[in-house]
Amino acid sequence: MAGSDLLTTTTVVAASSIVYTSEEKPLGLLYLVRRSVKICKKRVGGCLITSLYVLLCKWSAGWNMGMVVSVLEEDEDGQGIYGSDALSLSAWYGRGHEKRDLWMMLVFLVLALAMRIPCLYSKCSQSWSGNGVLYTGLYVGLICVGNVLKWVACVVCYHDC
Repeated sequence: MAGSDLLTTTTVVAASSIVYTSEEKPLGLLYLVRRSVKICKKRVGGCLITSLYVLLCKWSAGWNMGMVVSVLEEDEDGQGIYGSDALSLSAWYGRGHEKRDLWMMLVFLVLALAMRIPCLYSKCSQSWSGNGVLYTGLYVGLICVGNVLKWVACVVCYHDC
């Protein structure tokens, strides 16, 4: 989440909460702005941490684990578990493993970036070098191997939970 998105989000959430829970009607704009700024000043650091956590751990690890749950889990009727139920179950499984999930997603983020650097460095998309197809194939192969490793790690984490 970009800095402006973070400030916009915290301000909108604070202001809408004030409006929704306020007993006074109507609220003045100046009052609303002052209260929103007061809330945001107290909470912007925590919101930044939460935003980074969501991007690196809760969103990524939770989504990946939700996919694993969708593939491997069944409900009482033998039907698959999917959608919000799979995400809820993955969040439940992930409790107590947040630090591990964060490190795992950071490792895969670094690996994904590292796998892209050689292609960017050698400008593999330029076909004038005569090796564009080779570099592109290598690039796609590295990404595929990285994705397989990520999914295997997620399955191991699922069974660990």
